Amino acid sequence: MGNVDIVSGNYVVTLSAGVGIAPPDGTVRYFGNGGANLQGLVTANLNRVYIPRTGTITRVDIVTVTSPTQSSGENSTVAIRLNDTTDTELSTALETDALTTVLNLTGVSVAVSAGDFIELKVTFATFATNPSLVYLQWMFEVTVP
Repeated sequence: MGNVDIVSGNYVVTLSAGVGIAPPDGTVRYFGNGGANLQGLVTANLNRVYIPRTGTITRVDIVTVTSPTQSSGENSTVAIRLNDTTDTELSTALETDALTTVLNLTGVSVAVSAGDFIELKVTFATFATNPSLVYLQWMFEVTVP
């Protein structure tokens, strides 16, 4: 589930996957509001996070906790999926090779309108050593004009 913090018109939404996943090589998972499905799902459009006010996503932070076995160091790709139609790639540097990793992405520019929905799309690497369980928390900041 998520929290929304509104500061001076801009807002930040924080979301957590409360269930760890063991990602098979090269698979795509979609993370969002969770609900009954707290782990990333293989099907898009089921973990929608609705946008309450029009603005631009300008920052995304992603924290992974990988335990007990970390990956062998291959990076995964993350994107914002908007309205189940458009993917904006954010980074190809999502790591699962340490207990905790943090990916801070500034300079993001994804225009959103009130009523739109997004999901975080993660394309996991093809690993030499697969991570056993990956827990993911992410937040995004929307700058309001």
